[in-house]
Amino acid sequence: MKEKKMLNKVYFLFSKGIDKNSDESISKNINKNICISLTSDRPFQIDERMVSLCKAYLPGVILSEKKQSSMKKSTFFIVHKEKSKDKISQKGNTIFITGLWNQVITLDVYHLLYCILRIQLLEKELFSVHAACIGKEKKYFLLMGHSGVGKTAITLALLQKKFLFFSGNKTVLSFSNRLEAIAGTTAITVREQDIFRYDFIGKKSIAYANRNILQMNEVNDRDYNQNDNLENNSENVISKKNFFIKGIILPHLNDGVTECTHLSEKSALHTLYPFFLDVVNADVIIGEDIFSGEVNENLKKKLVFHLRKILKKIPVYEISGSKEFILSKISKMSKINKIESGFI
Repeated sequence: MKEKKMLNKVYFLFSKGIDKNSDESISKNINKNICISLTSDRPFQIDERMVSLCKAYLPGVILSEKKQSSMKKSTFFIVHKEKSKDKISQKGNTIFITGLWNQVITLDVYHLLYCILRIQLLEKELFSVHAACIGKEKKYFLLMGHSGVGKTAITLALLQKKFLFFSGNKTVLSFSNRLEAIAGTTAITVREQDIFRYDFIGKKSIAYANRNILQMNEVNDRDYNQNDNLENNSENVISKKNFFIKGIILPHLNDGVTECTHLSEKSALHTLYPFFLDVVNADVIIGEDIFSGEVNENLKKKLVFHLRKILKKIPVYEISGSKEFILSKISKMSKINKIESGFI
């Protein structure tokens, strides 16, 4: 996208469904589409930065001026009014916010959009997990962990080793007889002071706050018009095909140790549960108000049931050590057909 536009309304569309070619995919008849509309009483700027922030924070979402024909109606509404005080309130599926945008959507709104998307996905038993997803030769792995453990550094280092990129900071997962990755964030964010470390990516970066967005899927630029979604095509990002997860890795960069632990099913259940609910990013604070992303107990029980079932098939490893140590363990994992306890 090369030109800037000023609009009063845009749509955030999630329409990445379960892989129709997979016999093991679940709930094919359930509507997986989500449409969040954002309206303001003042025009706001639509540009490359906004598109990039969507790719970095909203898994599986594309930004569009128009609602797609497959979307019968919006599932959630955000209505903004330009006022000096930041506030948020909710009535049904409509959220009212105020604040000074000055023609540029604030970062709080992207966090709010993610909170809404997360709830909508959970209601469809789709789980937005704080994890990157990478793979090689149809063996795909989740790199899961909180911010600061080294997921981004490990992900980018694996790309240098010819691993394929599926998603960056968030991966949307579905439970079937196996664990299926169906969508994810298609850009990676890094700290501003670290951007020089990733020149090998060869992609243009977009600066915001004190971070930069690496455009993992910026391959075929094309002019934007009102009939297009604000999304670039890609040859490098695997976004149109779903993958079954072969293993889950919880990395922690620490040059002082070399530890690789295969978690028991019970330990893995307790460790993974909060990541699958993404409780760290469940709420958003705007002004003095809080938008709560709390989910009901029934959904939590369903998640526990699914995790217990899937953990009988998928190994979970905690790997702590230097970057080279962690990369060597993941590389070995990618070459083994059946991953068992103690294989690394």
